[in-house]
Amino acid sequence: MKEAVLLSEKKIPLIWQIGIGFILGIVAGAVLGEKVQIVEPVGSIFLTLLKMLIVPLVFSSLVVGAASIGDPR
Repeated sequence: MKEAVLLSEKKIPLIWQIGIGFILGIVAGAVLGEKVQIVEPVGSIFLTLLKMLIVPLVFSSLVVGAASIGDPR
């Protein structure tokens, strides 16, 4: 029982998760072809949300960076 708990606690590193997802995406595109376009709106929404996140993230990074400079003297 203890071995089963230890095996379930092992995490796959993020770089491996990204690589596996990339490979699965390529395989799904090659195997399913045009049928994959069913999930295209989900991808478009995801990319739009990422683009919406960039401007506030850059702005807040600039504000925090400028606020942490302090007095030059």
